[in-house]
Amino acid sequence: MSVSFSVPPNRISVEYPSQESHLLHPGGQRLPGAYVNLAGNCLNLRKLSDIAVMWRDEGDDESPVNKMTFEKLRSEVWYA
Repeated sequence: MSVSFSVPPNRISVEYPSQESHLLHPGGQRLPGAYVNLAGNCLNLRKLSDIAVMWRDEGDDESPVNKMTFEKLRSEVWYA
């Protein structure tokens, strides 16, 4: 899936035998210790020239459709 981890997982899966842990993590915990920047991964998986967002000004159905590429969206997100 080409997911980049900021901090890689310690292992793939951990089973927890206690009842309390089972309630918090039914079936165990997946990718324990991992940290993933979801926004960063979403913005890196596309071609920069692809359209990321399309919108029209609210309340004006006749206004033109605005478009933003992944390149522009990435620069706006990473600028903040």
